[in-house]
Amino acid sequence: MRQCGLVTATEGSYAKVSMKRHASCGSCNACNMGKEDKALEIRVKNDIEAQVGQWVAVDMEETDILSAALIVYGIPLLTLLGSVIFGFMLFNALGFVSAYRELVLAFFAFGATAGAFLYLRSREGRLASNKKYIPVIEEILEHES
Repeated sequence: MRQCGLVTATEGSYAKVSMKRHASCGSCNACNMGKEDKALEIRVKNDIEAQVGQWVAVDMEETDILSAALIVYGIPLLTLLGSVIFGFMLFNALGFVSAYRELVLAFFAFGATAGAFLYLRSREGRLASNKKYIPVIEEILEHES
């Protein structure tokens, strides 16, 4: 997926690029909380040594975007669903009968999901440094495209 943005800072072989949100994510408003004009600032690999103030084209493979989304959203969702099913089967096997069975199951499922988020958070540095999840500046543009 190719996007255009303005280099706002450089940090060694990386740069911070400010860009307008892509049209495909504009209707969701989840990340910008309804503000249409809010710019997105991302950290990108700057192998071509773009300078502050230059317009650049940034690229990241769509399959890598999808795999990153699967990690961030899929793992917690699967953990939630799996822990509900596992907890239900475990409670049945143990003969756990209580008026608060569903409440205990909900706490168990949310606890497992929180554990999944904490696990992902602990691995965030390793995942963020993985080259396939880092966008790359492909070219310097003459003007905003």
